Amino acid sequence: MDEALKVTKTCELAVWSLVLGILSLMCFGMVSGIPAVICGHLAQSRIKQSDGSLGGVGLAIGGLVSGYIGIVLTSIAVLGILAGMLLPAVARARDSAQITQCRSNLSQIGKCCMMYAMEHDNTFPPNFKTLADFAEDSPTLFVCPATDKQPKDFSSVDEWSDYTLVPNRSQADPMSAVLAFSKPECYPNKGGNVLRVDGAVRWCDIEEYNALTAEFR
Repeated sequence: MDEALKVTKTCELAVWSLVLGILSLMCFGMVSGIPAVICGHLAQSRIKQSDGSLGGVGLAIGGLVSGYIGIVLTSIAVLGILAGMLLPAVARARDSAQITQCRSNLSQIGKCCMMYAMEHDNTFPPNFKTLADFAEDSPTLFVCPATDKQPKDFSSVDEWSDYTLVPNRSQADPMSAVLAFSKPECYPNKGGNVLRVDGAVRWCDIEEYNALTAEFR
């Protein structure tokens, strides 16, 4: 008879687990979600060991589920924030690397032009195709890393190259005169790299780039 009248007490940890789990869903996220999960597991363990004197399994399970959901939602939110912070930095690093490699390409093209000029009365080549003897082993020099192009046959390099060579240049021209430059589609509305007659290459913002290259496009 006493066993039949025995009152089962609700485990306090189970109640706390559910309360903390609900709070984790409402506003506190991981801060209350982790304690909710801990309390839920402890509550289940104590209820099993109580030999029926403690109840609240459903509360503990509810606390566990809501706590885990709160932790997951908080983790997703944190990852989203981190991604939002990191992606622009990654994009800037990628753009910087592409510009640097593009500048290196133009610098190598400039050296090829210099070698050509040494053999042609200080006159630079009229087009990239005439650089075949100096650069045919490196067709990738004529592809800007900012584009998805693949180098093709060198006989049509002036058609597929991401760079434009200014014709009729010679070493007698002003050192600051434009010899070659990356095409506008490489860095739309941003600017481009410009090779000068003296062999120097530098990045120009969109206004300066347009002023220097517009007449040669």
